[in-house]
Amino acid sequence: MRRLIVKLFGDSIIGRVVQDPSTGRYRRMEPLADIKSEGLELSFVNCGKFGSTISKGRKLIERQLEGDPDCQVILVGFGGNDCNFKWAEIGENPSLDHEPSTPLDQFHRNYLYVISRIKEAGIRLILTNLPPIDAEKFYDTWIAPDQARDQILAWLGDKQAIYRWHEMYSLKVEAIARETDTPLLDLRSPFLENRTFKSLIGPDGIHPTEEGHGLILEAAREFIALEADRG
Repeated sequence: MRRLIVKLFGDSIIGRVVQDPSTGRYRRMEPLADIKSEGLELSFVNCGKFGSTISKGRKLIERQLEGDPDCQVILVGFGGNDCNFKWAEIGENPSLDHEPSTPLDQFHRNYLYVISRIKEAGIRLILTNLPPIDAEKFYDTWIAPDQARDQILAWLGDKQAIYRWHEMYSLKVEAIARETDTPLLDLRSPFLENRTFKSLIGPDGIHPTEEGHGLILEAAREFIALEADRG
């Protein structure tokens, strides 16, 4: 049986983190089990880190590639933390321009660098777009408790601006995949086409519920197995 080791790099979404709705605490779900089908075994090593951006991921991937990465496939999924803002600073000075954690042009450059390094190492690469967020839940969790929430909302224009900004980073990853001719795992569509969307995103508006992570797992297993068969 042919065995492929797949390393997953990304933030807490890739890291399979969920939020307990009763306590608000975060925890990792169980490790991914191996997939065996028709002469192929996929073994997963999850390197997702809570709070990671593409800049942090770049350093982690660089360290892996400098040694023996011990894998045949790398999956990369960043953007959810890159597009976030320092909301308290916006509340203090809503009339100023504020940059996200990773401006979009820098996000683009870092992604291109990571892609080139992985491909130069001869490792197969898969990118993922971003599962959607729930802007209402996000606002209620991260912005509504702030004393300056009215100023922050005025800066945003409307609550759904949070969703649209996050979506722009997902679209950028899709564009990068086309630009570099890299396979793209679509983690966004299974959420958007689901009529129970609200149940798929946890209380903080960012992290999928266990049901949401189930959708991600199903899409990832099917796509990675298909890509492996092609090689």
